[in-house]
Amino acid sequence: METLKFIHDCIHKNNPTQFHDYFKYTDTNQNTANFRESKLYTPMVRTTTYGLKSLKYDGAVIWNNVPLFIRTVSSRKPFANKLKKLFVSSYSSE
Repeated sequence: METLKFIHDCIHKNNPTQFHDYFKYTDTNQNTANFRESKLYTPMVRTTTYGLKSLKYDGAVIWNNVPLFIRTVSSRKPFANKLKKLFVSSYSSE
């Protein structure tokens, strides 16, 4: 949940400036499903030991798996509340 809140802050530029361009959306020149669904670009990784565990890669994968109606919330507190409800509902259904 903290990773998703960090990514939300990066996208909406609510954290230090060095993180504002840390995550990028897929190429905006193409009308693809990833673009329409506001999915983040998943960088290529060279190692399975560290690359797949990096925040840039793993964070983008986690973000892209969150439903679109939650990803598009612009304010942090409502975003966190919807995210918490999603986690609680998915946890209680198991």
